[in-house]
Amino acid sequence: MNNSVKKTIGFSNFKAFGENVQTFSQKPITLIYSPNSVGKSSVIHAIAYLHHLIQGGNPDLYATNRLGDTINLGGFKNFVHKHETDRDIVFRINIDDARDLFNEYMKLGQNKTLYCYDLDRLNNYLFHESGTSVGVKIKIGISHDEADDMLSTEVSYFIDDKWIFKIDYLPSKSKIKINSEHQLADLIWNSKYTSFSIKNPLPLNYKTILNEEYDEVIFGVEFFSIPKDLVKKRGVESSHNYKVFRENSLFLISYLNKIIFSQYNHTTNEGTPPFDYLAPLRFYPEREFSIKSANLAKDYRSGEPISSENAWYFLGEKYVIGEIVNEWLSDANKLATTYKIRHLKLVDLKSIEDLMQTQDFNNLSNDEKIKQLLSKVESEKLVFQDLKKGVEINNRDLGLGISQVIPILVAANAYSNTTVAIEQPELHLHPKAQCELADEFIRAYHKEGNSFILETHSEHLLLRIMKRMRQTASGVMQDELLKLTPADVCLLYIDTDEDVPLIKELSLSESGDLLDIWPNGFFEERLNERFDFNDK
Repeated sequence: MNNSVKKTIGFSNFKAFGENVQTFSQKPITLIYSPNSVGKSSVIHAIAYLHHLIQGGNPDLYATNRLGDTINLGGFKNFVHKHETDRDIVFRINIDDARDLFNEYMKLGQNKTLYCYDLDRLNNYLFHESGTSVGVKIKIGISHDEADDMLSTEVSYFIDDKWIFKIDYLPSKSKIKINSEHQLADLIWNSKYTSFSIKNPLPLNYKTILNEEYDEVIFGVEFFSIPKDLVKKRGVESSHNYKVFRENSLFLISYLNKIIFSQYNHTTNEGTPPFDYLAPLRFYPEREFSIKSANLAKDYRSGEPISSENAWYFLGEKYVIGEIVNEWLSDANKLATTYKIRHLKLVDLKSIEDLMQTQDFNNLSNDEKIKQLLSKVESEKLVFQDLKKGVEINNRDLGLGISQVIPILVAANAYSNTTVAIEQPELHLHPKAQCELADEFIRAYHKEGNSFILETHSEHLLLRIMKRMRQTASGVMQDELLKLTPADVCLLYIDTDEDVPLIKELSLSESGDLLDIWPNGFFEERLNERFDFNDK
């Protein structure tokens, strides 16, 4: 994620949040604080829903484990504000000055499959001196154009706060609207056509737009059929004009998609999940739970988001994760235990006995016999051992804090360029370990490119983050993987106004000082408890 430009996200009419758009910055580490039952989880659910939409998911989302631990939203009628189905849920993503992102896009060669003779003119417009803001608005609501009042999605693309495309995606048809008054509108119509192809699908399941003709195209407020009336209107005799229009408009849409949705990993390499979610009550293995590679029902290395249950399988599948967990188990500043993960090879003794009794086996050389015997290793079992006592420890005897932090360590480090949302990451951890967990998030951000959305009550997480910012600003921080600046951290507090939740973004200085006052005296309990002499 490029942090040199300001990226914001906003949403409205989702769950407890009403029609007033709630806006906050998109940064690698986001901490969300508030009293209980105000709306912290709703913010995470809104972001999870947005990721779900961008990946082409059904907008009428019920329960899904596609995002890690199951999120059960209960369908549009349940999570639209006040259950009023005449409302539209709206998301807005905006980038204030996208020049750096455009430049990254061009340097990476992601446009090698996109050809347009007027690309230089497009870039000149997008890179003008004042910078170019780009954005997208995603609106989900009931469409009365459909016989059964089906959900529809409208996506509007903005350049310099002026919309240029609006795409309606309905269950039965799709249509595109183009703003003829936008300065780039003539580029869509007049660019010379060469060729066009896209490697990655557009968001919100718009794959069909690349392969099928639109049912109708709207220019301004007038409707035209394709291609006869459209060609006549534009004064071009060749019906090839439709293809010119279609390819150049899709070119610009794809160009904007790659910029706007880059932070949502819309175009990440295959095998990398875009979003992981860990619920506050994470999987606690039963006593008979056994971590064996042979027991894997699915190959979790294929890119499936990590749940708090399948995170345990990563300990057996990915040794680097086991090393991180072992370091946490032994470090005096973290869990400070005498436990360690061990990998045991399991064999089928009966099959070995049968093999050794065969004449063919006895005729083999010693090296060949060893190879034959090793081929009978059935699986690998992961166990926890107490190094001090020399005994194997069952999952249930590790302690609840260990079981709750293991999925977090896996989710933070198993993949790259993934957004990981975690509710109550500090659950069952002592204060020192909570501070170390903050460092784990910072390292994973720098090393793996992961970003984190943390719904928390932990003051210790924030204090460690402030400390790393202070050390970075003073120049004493030498470890590149622990450096932090205000561009890396978003601090949110969910406040209420007449029982209506509002998201407030609190500012941090370069040296990690809080520039805003905590609303409602949040985190002032320590002073109150020590110095308040009232008898209440």
